[in-house]
Amino acid sequence: REFYFPGFLTSTRLISLELQDLVFRRHVLVQYLIVLHYLLDPAVHPPKAVEIGRKDREELGRLQDRCFRMLEGIPPKGPQFVATLRKVLEREGNWTAWKR
Repeated sequence: REFYFPGFLTSTRLISLELQDLVFRRHVLVQYLIVLHYLLDPAVHPPKAVEIGRKDREELGRLQDRCFRMLEGIPPKGPQFVATLRKVLEREGNWTAWKR
C-alpha cells in the first residue's frame, strides 16, 4: 500500500487553501486532540500543577467533542478513524495512570 505525503504550503496567507486538504485538516485536528487530552487528563499533571477550573475544563471538553465530530466527517472512514483515535487516547490515559 502506498501513501502520499503532500508538501504543505509555508505562507500563512495560504492557510485557507491548506485547510481544504482533508489530510492536512485531519492532521491538525488530531494534534488538537492530543493537546486537549493532555490538558484534560488529571493523571498527567503533577500534584502541585496549576488546576484547570471547572468552567475551563467544560470548554475544553466541548472543544474536544467538536474536534471529534469534525474528524468523523472527514473521508475516508471518518467514524472508524475517530473510534481508533478514541481507543488510542484511552489507552494512553490508562498507561499514564499506571505509570504514576
